[in-house]
Amino acid sequence: MHKRRTGWVALAALLACAPRAEASCPIALEGEAPVVEQLRSELTSFEDDGTACVAVWVACHQNGDHIALHLRDDLRRSAQRSFTSAAGAAAFIVSWMQRPLQARAVVIRPEARGVRGPAADPPAARVARSRGSLDRWPSQPWHVEFAGAFVRASGSEEDYGLLAASLLRRIAWFRFGASIRLISDDDGLENDEGELTVGASEQLSEHLALRIELAGGRTLWQATTSSSSSWGHMALRGSARVMFTWEATPSLGLEIGGGVDTMRALQDDLGVVHQLGSGPFRGFAHVDLGMRWAL
Repeated sequence: MHKRRTGWVALAALLACAPRAEASCPIALEGEAPVVEQLRSELTSFEDDGTACVAVWVACHQNGDHIALHLRDDLRRSAQRSFTSAAGAAAFIVSWMQRPLQARAVVIRPEARGVRGPAADPPAARVARSRGSLDRWPSQPWHVEFAGAFVRASGSEEDYGLLAASLLRRIAWFRFGASIRLISDDDGLENDEGELTVGASEQLSEHLALRIELAGGRTLWQATTSSSSSWGHMALRGSARVMFTWEATPSLGLEIGGGVDTMRALQDDLGVVHQLGSGPFRGFAHVDLGMRWAL
């Protein structure tokens, strides 16, 4: 009996001394305020034990009796999970941060703890691990993206500003969705278009992504009555685009690229609007420089 009691005391001592999972790497929480507050409260209970970790971004919302999470990390990994409690969701977030890390993992205060981890490895070793662990085709659920761009088009005397709001989804390399685009020029033209897009996207490096897409669109409304044929004209539009995105964060990036648009005017010289277009098709090459923000 004495030996058994001694064993339980030793086990209790070991559990009391076991380090807690740490949550000192950046955790960005977004979503419904009550859920965010519950998760933040639970995450503060996890102490820093110097374990290697990686920054994460978490979107959260209440789904009936469950808390739904959409998580992305600084290594381009992603996951979607549902939990019955905020404590379980917080434990999953911290556990995910400490999953095997091959790139950009950091060790909290390694000098103070004498820990050697990925952050202390030679640069060549970190680069080799990064190439091996990069998720080239990370999937994304339906989400909203906003974009703004300066557009220089061939065959036109005007430069254009472009604003777009898109609802998009990505399954591995396949990317598709719909957009509303506002096109304007220096003369006050305002052209609102609806557009459908399909294409392919690949993560070329930790911060650089390539996107190739085909799009079809139609002018929904135009503020001017100008019938001059230009890239911003009221028209049916078919597009092929290639864009490179430098991602400063998983949700914000700078874009440069271009493409070719084929257009057929919806409005003739008399201002009459034709549902299927009028006149010949015209082609415009263009170069785009802008910014994209994903929610």
